[in-house]
Amino acid sequence: MEQIDKVAFLLLHGFGGSRFEMSFLAEKIGELGFKNISLPVLPGHEKDISVFKKTRFSHWAQRAEEEFLTFFHNDLKVIIIGLSMGGSIGMYLAQRYPVAGLVTIASPVYLYKIFPFEGCSFLLPFISILRFIKPIVKLPPQPASSKEIAPYKGYEGHCALGPLYSFIKALKNIRYNLPLISCPILVLHSPQDKIVPVNNAWEIITKVRSEIRKMELTPIREQITSRHVLTTHKETKDKVERSILDFITYLIHNKLI
Repeated sequence: MEQIDKVAFLLLHGFGGSRFEMSFLAEKIGELGFKNISLPVLPGHEKDISVFKKTRFSHWAQRAEEEFLTFFHNDLKVIIIGLSMGGSIGMYLAQRYPVAGLVTIASPVYLYKIFPFEGCSFLLPFISILRFIKPIVKLPPQPASSKEIAPYKGYEGHCALGPLYSFIKALKNIRYNLPLISCPILVLHSPQDKIVPVNNAWEIITKVRSEIRKMELTPIREQITSRHVLTTHKETKDKVERSILDFITYLIHNKLI
C-alpha cells in the first residue's frame, strides 16, 4: 500500500476531445487502490469551439506540465497515459522530466507524410495556409451508429485549423526528440486507425531509449468509425484497459517505479 501511495497518474485526453475519453480508464486505475489520479481538461476543451480555436499546443502542454509538477514536487512517481494528442504531450513531458512510466494510445509523432502519402486528408500539408482562409472547417457528418460503437464527447463536425497547425508544428520537435525518452513505455495502436497512421507506433517504439518497452497493435473489424478512440471503442476498450493495468502491475511488482 505504501508503494501505491507513492505513485500518481496523469491521464490526458486527445485533440478536440474531453475527459470522457479517459474516464473509464481512470475508474479502473482507481479500483486498483491508487488515489493520486489527475484527469485535467486541457485549455479550450469542453467549451465552445470559438474558445478552442484560440488555444495552441503550448497552452495544452503547459496545463499538463503543471499537473505533472504538482505530483512530482510532492515526491510522487508519475505515470502518464495519453490518448492521441494526450500521448504526444506525454512524450513531450517524458523528454523533459523523469517520468516513471508512459503509455501512448493511438498517439502521433506526425499526422502526415508526403512520400508516400500517409494521413487522414490530403489537405493536411496545406493547413498552414488554410488556417487563414477558413479558421474553422466543417467535417462530414458521422453515422449515428459511430457513437454507439465508439462513444465520444468533444468538438464534432468541425475542426479548428489554428490549433491543429500548432499541434502539427509541435510534433516535429517531439518526433526529433524521441531518443530522449528512457522511461518504461507501452505503445498501443490499431492498424486500422484512420486518423493517426499506425507507423507512428513503430517509430515511437524503435526510437525511444527505454529499456522496458512494449507495443501492442489491436485490429478493429468494423468499418464505420475512425477506429481511433481506443479507450471507448467496443472492440478495444477492455483490451486497452487490461494492457495498461498489466503494465502498471508489472512496474509495481518489479519495483521499477
